[in-house]
Amino acid sequence: MAILNWSISLYGAASIFWPLEVLVVIAGFWGLVVAIVSWLDLEDYPALARWENAFAWSNALLVVVLIGAWTYVQFHGAPGYTTDELSFDQYAAQLVAHGFHNPYVHSMKPAGPLFRLSPDGYTYTITGQPVEQLSYPSLSFLVYVPFILLGWTSEVAAGLNVAAWALSVLLMFVLLPRSMRAAALIFASIDVYIAFAAGGVTDMLFIPLLIVAAYRWDRFGSSRSSYIAPVAVGLAMAIKQTPWPVLVFVLGALAWDEYDSSGDAREAVRRAGRYFGVVLGVFLIPNLPYMIASPSAWFSGVLAPFFRNMVPTGQGLVSLTLFTHLGGGSLAAYTAVLILAALLLLAVFLGTYPLLRPATFMLPSLAYFFAARSQTNYLIALIPVALVGAITAGPPAARRVPAVGRRVAGVVRDRRWRRAIAALGVLGVAAVIYAFSSTSPLTVRIVGQRTTGFLGGIKTLIVKVHNGTSTPQTPAYTVQTSHGDTTFWKVQYGPRTIAPGHTARVELVARNYQAEPGLSDGFSVLAFTEHPAAVSVSHRFLLNLWRTATSPQAFDNSVPVGRRVLLKVTVLDHFNSPVRQAGIPVYLTQVRQTSVGFRRAFARINGHIQKTVVAMTNRQGVANFYIVGTKPDIVPTTLSAHLLNKQANYVYGGSGYMNIRFER
Repeated sequence: MAILNWSISLYGAASIFWPLEVLVVIAGFWGLVVAIVSWLDLEDYPALARWENAFAWSNALLVVVLIGAWTYVQFHGAPGYTTDELSFDQYAAQLVAHGFHNPYVHSMKPAGPLFRLSPDGYTYTITGQPVEQLSYPSLSFLVYVPFILLGWTSEVAAGLNVAAWALSVLLMFVLLPRSMRAAALIFASIDVYIAFAAGGVTDMLFIPLLIVAAYRWDRFGSSRSSYIAPVAVGLAMAIKQTPWPVLVFVLGALAWDEYDSSGDAREAVRRAGRYFGVVLGVFLIPNLPYMIASPSAWFSGVLAPFFRNMVPTGQGLVSLTLFTHLGGGSLAAYTAVLILAALLLLAVFLGTYPLLRPATFMLPSLAYFFAARSQTNYLIALIPVALVGAITAGPPAARRVPAVGRRVAGVVRDRRWRRAIAALGVLGVAAVIYAFSSTSPLTVRIVGQRTTGFLGGIKTLIVKVHNGTSTPQTPAYTVQTSHGDTTFWKVQYGPRTIAPGHTARVELVARNYQAEPGLSDGFSVLAFTEHPAAVSVSHRFLLNLWRTATSPQAFDNSVPVGRRVLLKVTVLDHFNSPVRQAGIPVYLTQVRQTSVGFRRAFARINGHIQKTVVAMTNRQGVANFYIVGTKPDIVPTTLSAHLLNKQANYVYGGSGYMNIRFER
């Protein structure tokens, strides 16, 4: 099914690149063949069984080729980077390649226009300022330097991301048991991983390294080759901060395995220490020169995700604040929740070891779920790694239970761990309750808007903001849509600072087109304050859910001049059911769209020759428009129906465009 899905995904692009149709046909046929072959019992057919491994590898290689083809289509259709991290990393690499500059002391601001980064692709702090500082360890950009020196500069970061994901897929295919190989190809074809690879998420670079580290991770110290694992972890940690917590769980697992096997606590500590020493040494090799050259710049950059107040976002616990108005008065509470959740997970992991041993590489993702920035890539990047670790690790060592542990029921190793788990659990629950019960400092209500008309966006929002605190507040505003948070909006009129206990009327304008929500989108306004660090969320705002639909949907044949044709326009609700209400004004607009712009059209609509004609709906919610052509023309007349909110003066509910050509 994954291979067939690739065939479907590439089908449309064949109209641009005809060679893709060859891949479409191959993938479609091969997917059907795989479905049949996978059900065959070849044990009684030795001649066919010899080809089984080659057949399996053909599937893996075909999927990698399909990933490459799909990526090429994406790069061709939308050149430029969609994330600031990829733009910053390649810009930093170019600084190094063209003069050995230290990227940590340079602003990353030039990276935006250089790589066509959209304004909504930046990471913002709660003060509304974009982060323009390199915020990742040095291997995140050094990996690109050799390729830039060789002359590859266009899409090099995104291209290497996709290559790293393809390598991850092949590594999973090689390292997993034969019965699990199909899982690697399923992972390869999941759209969120493909989107992150082509769309610019640096996590793809460390995933193959962590897969290598997770393979038989519990054999560390048994041979020289086992030291590849900590080397790979050190390299992964030198790319991004996401893998850093993984090291803590791996060290704990190695120490417990050694202690359960030998009973020697010192040897257990030494084993974990050797692993940590290799990881630290490998991590420092690419980073130490920058740490020495400018310690403050390196530490402020790399630790920025931990200590700067970034805009909260993600599908974790914080989404209940952003979408359901639970709490919001203390973003610091989410930091406390994250720390307590991480400590609780570590305590449960160590205190119940080896119960959670198969999830050694996965548990940090669970901790990230409680962070104020619980973005999707934080939650899913470690799953392929954890799969390899869980499947390939050997059984745990025979457990040596201390005498005190024998008196404790359940799976906890002894009473001390039980007390620690209970205490951290109580503190964690208390922190969550506080995060959800803390009242937002501001009350935000949307009271008006101005739209861009036929462009279908909202360019101005008018909000009433009440300061419920005892201190003046200077909020920064952004809009939360179904596509995420927009660029921060500008206060055009009204006070920037709101006095304690006062209510102000503030007019906000979008700084750019990308920040404008659509007329049909649901959205809310977020107001961030710095003291306290908090978010205040307005109600969910929906302009109107009605729309129009035409019948017929198209005029397939030319219409003779003078012949009357009927066009019915139905008003529909958000479930596409007719709004059976009489007296709703429906507007029908006619223009001629030429190659150099719009021109006047000459059809008579309900006896009128104006550009826009209005008709009222009947009891069935249908407005009738009788159209008569007055002049033959090779340029068709383009018709579009819409509704109008007179009070707020904006159009909405457009039917889309339809052409009608008049002939003699």
